[in-house]
Amino acid sequence: MTVSDARVVHADPNVTPLIDVLLVLLIIFMVIVPAAPKGLATLVPEPPNPVQPAPLQPIVLRVLAGPSGALYQINGASVAGKTSLAAELNRIFSTRASRILFVQGDPALSFASVA
Repeated sequence: MTVSDARVVHADPNVTPLIDVLLVLLIIFMVIVPAAPKGLATLVPEPPNPVQPAPLQPIVLRVLAGPSGALYQINGASVAGKTSLAAELNRIFSTRASRILFVQGDPALSFASVA
């Protein structure tokens, strides 16, 4: 027997039924997936609200005209003199991050004495 006498057998698989089955499965999964639930109905815990500090009361320094010169008040509380005023302001602003002071001058006083 020679090589030319032998029949060569080619084995080609028939994939047409396999493709048909895959297309049917693809269609089934495409129909099922939108109907499937997306997840569990749960409630996500909310983050706790950060405690916000109470707004600080503004510091108002009133310079009033007095019989013997200027009188000083910090938020309505009288202060004896300039040295006591400086010490009181240092005490107040040592614990505050905001260094804002409002000055309210008496119209009877000159600008230089208020400044």
